[in-house]
Amino acid sequence: MVSLVRSLFLVSAVFAAPVAAQAVQFPSTAQGQLAAGFFSAVNSPDEEALVRFQDANFSEAALKRRSREQRQALARQLRDQAGSITLEEIRSSGSSQLVAIARGSNLPANMRLTITFTFSGSPPKIDGVQIT
Repeated sequence: MVSLVRSLFLVSAVFAAPVAAQAVQFPSTAQGQLAAGFFSAVNSPDEEALVRFQDANFSEAALKRRSREQRQALARQLRDQAGSITLEEIRSSGSSQLVAIARGSNLPANMRLTITFTFSGSPPKIDGVQIT
């Protein structure tokens, strides 16, 4: 009887234990590394980090679409509105596109950002980032 009670206790303890939340990670691909770098640059205390990241990792076509000053203004706007961003989910990932869901420290708790990265070239470069 004692061993049955002990067994039942162990079974109930296993089923009652909370499941540890797994940290969401970017895919271990070149595209995933680029997206992770974007998040790091946005979250950097250095205001120039995102523009430097863009200079190094965006396609030539993407860099021509906006001047450095325009990109700097957009980076400032993103930081002001969203704050630091935290990855919550990878919705999809492929060679030409990665869709990430994130939350922002300055946003309401129930609000999420959908950040869509498009890629081109070999090795891939970021061709665009859309945040909705």
